[in-house]
Amino acid sequence: RMFDLHADPRRIASVLSRDPLLAPLVDASPGLRVPGAWSGFELVVRTIVGQQVSVKGASTIMGRIVQRAGRMIDGHSHEAT
Repeated sequence: RMFDLHADPRRIASVLSRDPLLAPLVDASPGLRVPGAWSGFELVVRTIVGQQVSVKGASTIMGRIVQRAGRMIDGHSHEAT
């Protein structure tokens, strides 16, 4: 499921090409796929944070998300000091 191995790119393209706004994009980049993610939430967060202009801005936002929503994992190799 993570790698979407059962997807049929030709079938997907034929459906997306029916939309007048998407058709030129499908033609310009055939087979282009959204990168996989382990969860829909992860994909949304990566998409929103990826809109940041700088790496520093993205790092700041991710740090805030982790502080507010994250939890410590005892013994994790990247444990905060």
